[in-house]
Amino acid sequence: SISFTPAATGAELPDGGLGAWCTVLGSFLAQFCGYGYTNAFGVYQAFYTENYLTSESASTISWIGSIISFFVTGLGLICGPLFDRGYFYHVFIGGAILQSFSLFMLSMVKPGNYYQVLLAQGFGVGIGQGLMYVPSFAVLSHHFDRRRTTMMSIVASGASLGGIAHTIMLNKLLNGPFGFEAGVRISAGFVSMVLFLSCLLVRPRYETVQKTSSVNLWKATKKCFTEVPSLLTILGFTFFQTAYLYPMFYL
Repeated sequence: SISFTPAATGAELPDGGLGAWCTVLGSFLAQFCGYGYTNAFGVYQAFYTENYLTSESASTISWIGSIISFFVTGLGLICGPLFDRGYFYHVFIGGAILQSFSLFMLSMVKPGNYYQVLLAQGFGVGIGQGLMYVPSFAVLSHHFDRRRTTMMSIVASGASLGGIAHTIMLNKLLNGPFGFEAGVRISAGFVSMVLFLSCLLVRPRYETVQKTSSVNLWKATKKCFTEVPSLLTILGFTFFQTAYLYPMFYL
């Protein structure tokens, strides 16, 4: 298979500069409107349960947020290899467009239409965010070596800040004078502008193309589920995600 490599080795990475810092800011904004938006799903959960999807149980409604969370991290299995092969812009910009489009489609859903909400928000928004999540972190390796972990921490904080900002905004919009239709459209417009800026700022540094040996996905997956350290890690993260996501959805 063909794989792209960063423009410089670890010793030659700039660890700074205008392009590098713009990429950090762009990735931060992607997390702010990506996983940060998912962190605010509790507002939607409460609104759907009490006002918009009253015929559905809270458990059924929570599937919307659960599917989003699955796609955000699960699509890394696809986005990672695509990023390595030089398709950063295809994946990243495609995800931004899909999330924005899906949010505008969500604003058109009428009360009681659970499956339309599930399709627009659960699948549309979830896949869009998933396409941006891994590339927004991976692109930092094209610019930073010594400071890479620090930059990844800064970018990851965008999701936390986004969770705070979007929660406040959605509470005011959905439960205020705007209502669901106008409120979601305002939120979608804000997200679209931020993601547009993110796409302008983020810059990968692909330069050379080299042939690499293909990875057998089946063998790699089998190895992950047969080695004890890997199994313990998976189990630990399963418990962590359960404890981490439950309060955001229900409290």
